[in-house]
Amino acid sequence: ARLPWSWRRVNFAQRAQVPIVTMFVTADRAWALKSWDSFMIPKPFARLTYHFSEPAMVPAGTTEDAERAVPAIAATLREREADSRG
Repeated sequence: ARLPWSWRRVNFAQRAQVPIVTMFVTADRAWALKSWDSFMIPKPFARLTYHFSEPAMVPAGTTEDAERAVPAIAATLREREADSRG
C-alpha cells in the first residue's frame, strides 16, 4: 500500500531522531491563483512574514507510533496558519 507523503516525512524524522519544524509564508499583499492550493504570488514590495512552528519530536518506537504522530503535526500547522491570518 502506498503511504501518504506526510507519513513518510514523519517516519524519516523518527528514524533520524530529528525534530520536525513546519514553515509557511504569508504576504501583506499578494495575488492568489484560483488553483487547488491557492498558490500565492507576492506583489512587488509586499512584506513577507515567515512562520515557523516549535520543533516537534516524533516519539521513538514503531512505524505505527510515527503514523499516529501525523495528525498532531498537521493540526499544529493548520493552527499556526489560522493564527497568522487572524
